Amino acid sequence: MDDIRKRLFIIIGLVSFVIIAIVLVILFLTKDKVDNTESVVETPQENIDNTTNNGNQNNTNIPTVKELPPQNPEEVSAKQVARIFVERFETYSNQNDNSHIDDVLFLVTDNMVSWVKEQSLQQSSDYQGVTTQVLASNVSDLTSNSATVNIEAWQTVENSEGTVSLQKSGEVNLVKVGAEWKVDGFYWNDWVNN
Repeated sequence: MDDIRKRLFIIIGLVSFVIIAIVLVILFLTKDKVDNTESVVETPQENIDNTTNNGNQNNTNIPTVKELPPQNPEEVSAKQVARIFVERFETYSNQNDNSHIDDVLFLVTDNMVSWVKEQSLQQSSDYQGVTTQVLASNVSDLTSNSATVNIEAWQTVENSEGTVSLQKSGEVNLVKVGAEWKVDGFYWNDWVNN
């Protein structure tokens, strides 16, 4: 009986080792992939005249890489803070002890803290949850001390009656506190049921 247990433990150990090795190899290989969203390949409008060693001409289109114009770092930072705030604050359930509120307190101004805390949910054993994903964001106004970010989001509301998906748009107002952007206002526009 002990011999069978030893064999079983050895087999389970080997299978576990092989699975872990495969997962690590996959993670290592996908980590090395390069995201080429920073550049755009553009084909030149004219042919380049190449001559080979034997004198034959070869007309070849050689693609050139054109870099996108640099983005304003303040704009990028404001959009990132707005996206993080909306996704964390608007993803919640009535069974998570209002952790969505604690998750955003470091992102808001002192004036906004009291409003955020007032949005707490009554806890219940009947589940209701909302998942929010920001699909797009655009800075509509930017100064050295303030920014307004317009967002488009997708929400999935789930409860005992089923699941409903909503497309929403809204606005996040930010102010500069020290060197960081902080949320100072958040407003949803009208929404559309899908």
